[in-house]
Amino acid sequence: MVLEVVEVIHGFGPFNPGDSAALFESDRQPLLPDEIENVYFRRSGFARDDLLALTRPLSSWIRNWRPRAGEMNISEILRHIGNAEGWYLSRLVPSETLPSDWKHVQGLPLFKFLEKVRGIVLHRLSLLSDGELHAENYPSHWTKHPHEPWTARKALRRMVEHELEHTEHIRQVLSEWRLQLHARMAAERSLLLQLLTGLDEKTLSRSPIFHNTTAKDILAHLAAWDELHTQRVRLTLEGRQENLDFMTIDEQNAAQLAASKHFSLSQALDFFTHSRAGFLELMVHIDDLDLHRRREKGAASPAQRAQCRYRHDAVHAQDIFRWRKHKHIKPNTGPQDLLLVGLGHAFAELLSVVPLVRLNERQTFPVCGEWMLKDLLGHIADWNIFGVAALDGWAAGEKFPADFSAGLDAWNREHVEKRQAMPWDQVWSDLQGSHQALVNCLTGLSQADLERLHSTPWGSEKMTPYELALIFLGHYREHAADVRVALDLSGFPKRLLRHEIPG
Repeated sequence: MVLEVVEVIHGFGPFNPGDSAALFESDRQPLLPDEIENVYFRRSGFARDDLLALTRPLSSWIRNWRPRAGEMNISEILRHIGNAEGWYLSRLVPSETLPSDWKHVQGLPLFKFLEKVRGIVLHRLSLLSDGELHAENYPSHWTKHPHEPWTARKALRRMVEHELEHTEHIRQVLSEWRLQLHARMAAERSLLLQLLTGLDEKTLSRSPIFHNTTAKDILAHLAAWDELHTQRVRLTLEGRQENLDFMTIDEQNAAQLAASKHFSLSQALDFFTHSRAGFLELMVHIDDLDLHRRREKGAASPAQRAQCRYRHDAVHAQDIFRWRKHKHIKPNTGPQDLLLVGLGHAFAELLSVVPLVRLNERQTFPVCGEWMLKDLLGHIADWNIFGVAALDGWAAGEKFPADFSAGLDAWNREHVEKRQAMPWDQVWSDLQGSHQALVNCLTGLSQADLERLHSTPWGSEKMTPYELALIFLGHYREHAADVRVALDLSGFPKRLLRHEIPG
């Protein structure tokens, strides 16, 4: 199929609700009676089929989920589509001639409302007189644009277009739900790991947090449930629900604890890391609608299973927090592999908030004080670059490679200003590269090297590479929280909207 641009009119929307819409030369052509049924009613039917196929499988919970404060949820979008159909009809006929049934549909359940409105509107359109089919109207009721011209052909075109536009709008809402789900999963897991990073292996492996369960056991326990939910999602997607093995939660936990009790901390951590990676990999291949689709009544959707995963992390993070507080456990130095996993998840948490800032906002929407997203990511990259230089300098017996005599704020401002003219791609590349360089430096150190004290530019204070790495881990998490706060995301708990400092 070849598309041809026939006419372009500049300066018209509709880009936002209430905007005026262009009247094309083709819209001025008289609408023939048989075109209403054979063209526009047929096209509107196809559009409605697409809309219902997208929205009927959704639970009322997801239809009522709001991407951000002040934005429409899916239920409101659907009500808007129905109400707009009556409004388009009102562009063609006097308001007093609108069907009386119109007054009684607002209280109907959502999909019954859409069905009833569509029936009323199509019936009235089928009764348009020759004069109404040919007229060019300037209706002044229910509009901010009383000088906007309307014809029957324009009204029917916009009715179909409007539904298609909002069908895409609903797809965008579902896409944003997935992005926020991913960000929530990343944040809850990163917080849990931050609560463990800096604790020594003996404490992690031998000190019970509750009953006979240690931090090491919790890692294996979370991994086992990740693995179980991955299996259940896969079987459900393959239509093999009958193969699901449902033990009670207590039975599952007891069996899992017995199976992993002999694990070392490194083995539990490896299980923990790979099980979550497997779950996330499976989720990538599920489209935004199937994410919410239940294959049979009473079954959990993949989205619900993903929510279970971050809630599970949050429950055990709270267990660990209470244990640390009760036992007065403070972070110091811990195993290198746990540090690297924690740092990796903190960076993943930071990356997860980047797509939450929409493309059209990245140059204008402040996410941290006066900084836009590019400023913030460049700031983080600059600190990573500094961290790599510090670690390399320590290894070579040299001093800290920076002068902070003017204060940290001055250092930050100077570096942000240097990046003002830098393109996004360069900043993004620097962020990724500097994180990997930091990881490489830390990976190349022995456990003894990580615990060796070195001088800093802050007077007599000394610091280990491990402690420096903890600062960078916290830096990632703090700025991820800044972005979430700036976006005013609904549904994120307060612990993920502040600079969380465990212990």
